[in-house]
Amino acid sequence: MKNPYTDNPQAIAEGRKLWFSRSCNGCHGGMGGGGMCPPVINDTWVYGSEDKTLFELIKNGTVELQKKGYTRIGRENVVAPMPPFGSVMSDDEIWKVIAYVRSIYHGDPKLRNW
Repeated sequence: MKNPYTDNPQAIAEGRKLWFSRSCNGCHGGMGGGGMCPPVINDTWVYGSEDKTLFELIKNGTVELQKKGYTRIGRENVVAPMPPFGSVMSDDEIWKVIAYVRSIYHGDPKLRNW
């Protein structure tokens, strides 16, 4: 699975709107720096940084992701379970949120796994 909206400015702008309207910022911080949940702008990805992994995590949440065999590979100081968003966001919207997250990432480009 690959994000069809990677580097698409219009989709990234829509993803930003979704980030705030679906309250992603409430847990991950307004600019993605974390809060009660991990940041999305550094190099620590709790389950991995692949598009498929992020899509599954957002759509189905932590519990279902673990049922599919995913295990934690990264650690943050704060790691709360991710709720599923598949019932409030379409697959298309999830991809746009991921495109937005990719656009605000500040980590080392050499460590990107996408």
